Amino acid sequence: MRSLHFNKGFKFAKQMRFLLLAGFFLSACEAQVKPMSFYKANGDERRSVLADCADNPSKQQEDGNCVNAAAALKGLQLALQRQRIYKINEEQAAASAAAGPIPSLVEACGDLDADTFKRCQDALDARKRRLLAELNAINRRITSEYEAKLEAL
Repeated sequence: MRSLHFNKGFKFAKQMRFLLLAGFFLSACEAQVKPMSFYKANGDERRSVLADCADNPSKQQEDGNCVNAAAALKGLQLALQRQRIYKINEEQAAASAAAGPIPSLVEACGDLDADTFKRCQDALDARKRRLLAELNAINRRITSEYEAKLEAL
């Protein structure tokens, strides 16, 4: 009788071990959800997951990897946008400082006769247009640099 009880216990232990091992292997087969920081640091993996998610729209909302890869991409895009704005502001401020202050029309041309006043006004307007063109050129140059960086994400 004792040996029969021992055999039942041994058989039960084998069955439990089998179930535990089967559960372990099945859980190892499931894709592990990687954190957003992983996708920020690994562009190839992020692009691969996002392409897979785009091919399977039902996964986009449910799959943790899709959500984290998309959030990582959005975070990188926002960081680049902040850098672009900061760089534009910095370079435009330097260009404005180099151009010097532009006086008001009254300060620059106040006590002049009509012809001289008109020439003074035209010169002041031309100076403003040159500065504005320079500031716009800075904006276009930096924006195009950052658009290339965004495409690389």
